[in-house]
Amino acid sequence: MGIQLLPGAGLDEFRGKPYPLPEKIIDIHNHVRSPESAAKLVELMDAHNVERAVVLGVPAGPEGQDRNAETLAAVRRFPDRFVGGVFADPREGAKAIDTIRHYHREGFRIVKLFPNYGYFPDDPAIRPFFDAVAELGMAVLSHCGWLSPKAGSETAAYYSHPGRFEKLIRLYPDTPFIMAHMGGIAGFLESVMLTTRTLNTYVDCSPGQGLWALTAAPQIVATIPPGQIMWGADCPDYAGMGDKADEQRHGAQRRARHAQLGQRHEGEENAGHANRPAPGHRPRLALRDADLLHSSCTGLKDKTLDSSPTQSYCWVVIPESIDIDAVWNVLPPGVHDATMEEVEERFATHETRKVLYEGFKRGVRALVKAGCRTVFLDGSFITDKPKPNDFDACWEPAGVDPKKLGPALLDFSHARRRQKLEFGGEFFPSSAKADGSRMFVEFFQIDKHTGKAKGIIRIRLS
Repeated sequence: MGIQLLPGAGLDEFRGKPYPLPEKIIDIHNHVRSPESAAKLVELMDAHNVERAVVLGVPAGPEGQDRNAETLAAVRRFPDRFVGGVFADPREGAKAIDTIRHYHREGFRIVKLFPNYGYFPDDPAIRPFFDAVAELGMAVLSHCGWLSPKAGSETAAYYSHPGRFEKLIRLYPDTPFIMAHMGGIAGFLESVMLTTRTLNTYVDCSPGQGLWALTAAPQIVATIPPGQIMWGADCPDYAGMGDKADEQRHGAQRRARHAQLGQRHEGEENAGHANRPAPGHRPRLALRDADLLHSSCTGLKDKTLDSSPTQSYCWVVIPESIDIDAVWNVLPPGVHDATMEEVEERFATHETRKVLYEGFKRGVRALVKAGCRTVFLDGSFITDKPKPNDFDACWEPAGVDPKKLGPALLDFSHARRRQKLEFGGEFFPSSAKADGSRMFVEFFQIDKHTGKAKGIIRIRLS
């Protein structure tokens, strides 16, 4: 099952023990540039036991191709395998903010930056951009270090030095900042220092500079706190990796983690963590819909529906309710990913709501037994209504065996009376037509009183 490493905890008790690698991982850093490359990436993910990949937009192609649009198309085609990240250039001001807002509505949760193109992230002139990122609850993943000459002669690595993010990391403590490629060779030590002093700084070990750090400086990598190092390939189509993927994932990272777990002397203090803020408030990255990242970099086990060793990188994904002139405040437009635990914590706040949540959970368990993997939650339960009457939910039928569904879930007669009696709310197939034209998953996203867009919650089930 793996070693449980708690955020910010020392590792003395685990010293010398072999480090267990999870069965599946998530690739935090990759790209797709065509429908063919998206399909090929999924094929290679299957071959190398990669459960999900974060696919990130990049600057426009040589012929003006919209790489963000291509990324969105890939996420829509493979929603169970890809999580989207949007590229933006903060120097574009309002246009950049509109871009990230648009893709946030599409479910993207990470903003990809390339400061190498000529700006310093801590420039006060672009601070409104980061205000918007924080408001949306998104994370920032920035390229760090050397950029290929193909990017142009005007690029420079010094723009993307991790030290230029320190002020932002301090100003926005609830925003996760991910330094790609271990911060680059020149910024490697700075990025390590930031992870040991802050709770919202992360690094990914994507090649080549990230892989260099893992293989050339494993003892320094060992000072990075558990839970703040991520695995990434940064190889469209895993080009050139082939059979080396397992060596990269298992070999290099096993060596790095063994350095952390096995090469300290008895009684040695974990000095690198001495000045960190107290554990307990870590920005959460919702990169997998169950809010869990399987990674070969750590064995943290968080709340989940299974017991797989995981790396938990989650940011708070259920946003605050907004006023759209409806009867009650509702969630902002879009599909907001959350776990069952997060739904309970946010909405089951008193006895009436707790009863509704328990009924919803009973229905979800029945759906899981039939093979359901995704449920969408709507209704007054997820509004600010003090005492909601019920909840509305719909479930994706893919993979569901109707013979294993309980009779109540298949009974839509008498205004779903049987469902309401058994669960306290209603469950519909998400692809069924709600009003003759729109599927329930679409219908739920329109407020029936105002006709305006509103948000719903999506829960991925393991």
